[in-house]
Amino acid sequence: MATISSCDAQPFPLLRFPSEVVHNVIDFVDDRQQVLALALTCQSLKITLIPDHLDYRVLKVSFSNLDLLERLIARPSLARNVRSIAICHGPHCSSLMDDRHRCSHSAEGEAVAERALCSAFGLMGNLTRLEWWLLQPRYTKDLIWETIKESCPRLRELVVRDFEHCQRSVSLSKLVELRNLEEVEMDLAFRPDMPSPVKCLRTLLAHCPTLHTLKLTFTASQPHIQTLFNLEDIFLHASLPRLRSLQLHGVCSDPSIFKSFLGRHPTIENLATISCADREWGFEEGMFTIIDETTLPNLHTLLMIRIGAIPLLDPILMAANWPRLHSIWLYGFSASSAILASFLIRHPAIEYVSFISNQSADSSPLFTQLPIGSLPNLHKFESYHDEALAICDSAPPIETLGVLNAERVQFESRATVQALQKVAPTLRTIYFEGLEDSSFDVAEMLRRKVPGVTAEWKRFRAPGTT
Repeated sequence: MATISSCDAQPFPLLRFPSEVVHNVIDFVDDRQQVLALALTCQSLKITLIPDHLDYRVLKVSFSNLDLLERLIARPSLARNVRSIAICHGPHCSSLMDDRHRCSHSAEGEAVAERALCSAFGLMGNLTRLEWWLLQPRYTKDLIWETIKESCPRLRELVVRDFEHCQRSVSLSKLVELRNLEEVEMDLAFRPDMPSPVKCLRTLLAHCPTLHTLKLTFTASQPHIQTLFNLEDIFLHASLPRLRSLQLHGVCSDPSIFKSFLGRHPTIENLATISCADREWGFEEGMFTIIDETTLPNLHTLLMIRIGAIPLLDPILMAANWPRLHSIWLYGFSASSAILASFLIRHPAIEYVSFISNQSADSSPLFTQLPIGSLPNLHKFESYHDEALAICDSAPPIETLGVLNAERVQFESRATVQALQKVAPTLRTIYFEGLEDSSFDVAEMLRRKVPGVTAEWKRFRAPGTT
């Protein structure tokens, strides 16, 4: 067998060019993991890419420490390597604080930090993502947004998390003049006496014809007052032909207006509505009730969370016709058992169901009217004990099941065994809750109580808990 000696090996063709050409080629590689993979191919590329490219693709900058910004300004070639930058003010930044630049305690210090940021942005010609926690009003007014618009032509993703005392600066700022964004996420605090950001949003969206992801969260400046933000003007006029993902939080609208928006955007694949309602807080119907079989033909993922009143989902479930529906999360609603069963039967492509804190609108328990084989692709199911056992009766190919109550399994083991045996061939993981103070191994006890089921028992942890 022929072999190639080290002296016969040819160098990587890219390395034959001057270093400036190599760096220009590497500029086309945005993803940090791909930069790392390239750096590991040979020693020469490792020296070229680490740390100047690899360590500067994704940055987090704190106004409490300007060293990083000053380094970028001093070495423009490093600034050119930045693709994603998150800006925060001290308490929200995980980087180590440095007493040499404690600038966030005064308006003068903030202005100094913002001017440094502007200088750095002016060198970031390859920036594609910007995230900013706006905890304080900007002292340089629109200089930052003007610099980004002129110097960062590749910017495609914008995340702005605004707070009460910054609302005016966002609503009236030149942020709206940014162009060709593809992903926009805005978390805005609002107060009745402040300018509405609707005009700002309309202008921004009009400048972004290729936008595919839009996430809008509106939070009242006084949390104890339950107020929703009216987005009807956006729903009436916005036209986003490539929109695929839409997330709305704290929004209200007339259902017919929202339906018209959805009708103009059949490209939507992922829809999330959190604490949204019909015009005013407390209307049980919500804003997502007037739909027909033509609404959202490409819907893939649906998440609906409602806090407070418990709206009836039956109108949505009866009208829905989403042949591509893959995952559904529902929290805080009620539904009729037969209507929910009919909805699931009409959507056999569903693989994931999360049905937490929902109620049956009639005397029949939920998920009890599903014939065997009606959910041929369901692999993960998350609900409470009774619903989790009920879904097993239809014998879907479930791999992950939750959330069973450990006390009830202990005292109602026969019913649990009968249900779990119907899904035992595919079941891999079972989540349980309860018996928190037990000194013995609850999972081991459950294995003994439910013989024949080899799935692993794991304690359920709600999101955000440890």
